[in-house]
Amino acid sequence: MLFKSQRYLLNSLKGLSLVLLLVFAASSHANPIKTDHAQAYLISPLESLGTEQESFWLLFELKIDPHWHTYWQNPGDSGLAPKLKWKLPPGWEAGPIVWQAPKRLPLGPLVNYGYEHHAYHLVKLQKTQKASKNQKPNFEIQLQAKWLICQEDCIPEEAQLSLNLGYGNKKINPQADKKIQELLRSANFKKISASFEKQEDSLSLHLNSQDLASHSPIQSLYFYPKENGLIESAAPQTWENQGDQTILKIKKGSLPLPDSLTGLLEIQGPQKSYLSIEATLLSHPKTSINPTQPSSLWMILLLAFLGGIILNAMPCVFPVLSLKALSLSKKARNDHSKVILHGLSYTLGILLSFAVLGGLLLILRKTYPSLAWGYQMQSPLFVGFLIYLFFLIGLNLLGYFPLYFQPNLGNKSASQDNLLGSFVTGSLATIIATPCTAPFMAGALGVALSQDAFTGMMIFLSLGFGLAFPYLIFALLPTLRKILPKPGAWMETFQQALSFPIFLTLVWLFWVLMQQVDSSRSSLVLLGLILITFARWLYSKLKLKTWVARLSVALILGLLSLVPLSALPPTSQNKSSPKEGLSSQNYSAKKLAELLEKKEKVFVYATAAWCLTCQVNEKVALGTEKVKSFLEKENIKVLKADWTNEDPEITIFLEQFGRAGVPLYVYYPSQEQKPRVLPQLLSPKLLIDHLKKE
Repeated sequence: MLFKSQRYLLNSLKGLSLVLLLVFAASSHANPIKTDHAQAYLISPLESLGTEQESFWLLFELKIDPHWHTYWQNPGDSGLAPKLKWKLPPGWEAGPIVWQAPKRLPLGPLVNYGYEHHAYHLVKLQKTQKASKNQKPNFEIQLQAKWLICQEDCIPEEAQLSLNLGYGNKKINPQADKKIQELLRSANFKKISASFEKQEDSLSLHLNSQDLASHSPIQSLYFYPKENGLIESAAPQTWENQGDQTILKIKKGSLPLPDSLTGLLEIQGPQKSYLSIEATLLSHPKTSINPTQPSSLWMILLLAFLGGIILNAMPCVFPVLSLKALSLSKKARNDHSKVILHGLSYTLGILLSFAVLGGLLLILRKTYPSLAWGYQMQSPLFVGFLIYLFFLIGLNLLGYFPLYFQPNLGNKSASQDNLLGSFVTGSLATIIATPCTAPFMAGALGVALSQDAFTGMMIFLSLGFGLAFPYLIFALLPTLRKILPKPGAWMETFQQALSFPIFLTLVWLFWVLMQQVDSSRSSLVLLGLILITFARWLYSKLKLKTWVARLSVALILGLLSLVPLSALPPTSQNKSSPKEGLSSQNYSAKKLAELLEKKEKVFVYATAAWCLTCQVNEKVALGTEKVKSFLEKENIKVLKADWTNEDPEITIFLEQFGRAGVPLYVYYPSQEQKPRVLPQLLSPKLLIDHLKKE
């Protein structure tokens, strides 16, 4: 009996020890998160870090449901790479993802790059020089992971994962460490150098045959570029041996090729293997046009400049430019040097604002590739801010607010018409021009976001200089100022009349907001406008004497009016704007592929509620009975890519044609023929003529 009790106690202790061991070992694994179509894991090879630990690897793993897939860093024809956002102890930073080799995932005429069943993402955590010496006993790691998972439909998924590791005595989890080491070995591709040539519609990748000798006999080769849009993923890649070189022929994609290519070469021999490729452009004469070449770059800068000039005619910007013209008319007979200074100050305000906006966009694109020109209009919070701004501008034009951009018309303080006022007006013109895409702009901006930072910044500054040019040229040339009407009482009346286009723009912005959020939240913005009006009325009635009292009341009333604005979400809630005008289906890469596979003719138009050019085209061309009848008669299917709210799939579609914003009109005559890009400004005749072309 005693023996049995001892044995029972011993077995119980063993069981308890096993449970404790499993619980302790689980500290190196985050609790898995189950989403609709995947299970997410965060795994560490360490259960506890040593005090001298300088770095270690983490594994973010997705176990994917059958028939679903996620994407590689270059998703191919459609899709989106996963995004990982880390929160680490002070003094630690996360490196880039180390990717496993992808596989090709065909979808109709398209081919994507990604993973089925399992997707492994290795990230190295590194201690920086500023790491804290007084590390807490627990080493807490948090990860916010977002990914796109697709079968026939594509669904964005996300997970919040966390690990709480010990700190002080290093302890390894053998099973996790073994798995991570195996994945590191499988992702450690042998690097080889290569070169490539550009042809009109293709590129030739030149490989040293000696580098491929150990993989013979070779059955097929396929090159996966790390950057999206450089090649046509679905096009076959053919190869041949020429002396000591192996030449791989690849069909070019929609984006211009850079001067260097990096990617993976898949070799199908006795077994499948991969090489890491770093290829440089051969110094032979180039037959394709590269935007970084001087001749082509100057043309793109000219297009950006012309697009900037046309921006002045947009309904948002035109009233502000008119105000500057009034101010210029007032100064026309004054000191010429002062007029020039005002013109230069206005130009500087625009250029500096475009530099900030362009620089911010170029930086954010590294982390968020889906961002493009006008991306801020996808935020209801930014649209709400613009509604407030335009409302204040309208009240200013009616004489209720003495803002900097209001010209001195004789009865206003001259301090409102100083150089700082001209600078602020330039900045204001830039802000209110952001929803617009003028002709010539889209192609130039597409190049700006696909090139190096210096080239991109030059294009943004050219666009800004075009916006500033009309006012600047009048300021610099006295003879042109003579054609301006003489100042008089009519100027104040004209200024007040300019408030009404501004208020109409405000109505349009409110309509955009209603496409993005529910009616209860959008109505709060109207409450905010009433609070602004009430604040202005109350401020005038109080008649406070000291500047401290006036400033205090102004701040309190201003903050009060911002409360309704704070209720707006930073991202859109509604899925799409109402369908009006042209009968269409919602765009998706899958839907386009299906229609082309059925030998259908397809017209795709990318639009947004906040894009003025898009709305004009839809009213004067796309929505007309003439165009509708033609499309129906010719049996042309129409897909609407509505970019009012953020949509990564539409962003990828735009990037395929080198565009950074809407509008974009593309006609697919057939699956065999190349898609045809239409002009940005449409009329019924122009649209129909382009669709009739063979």
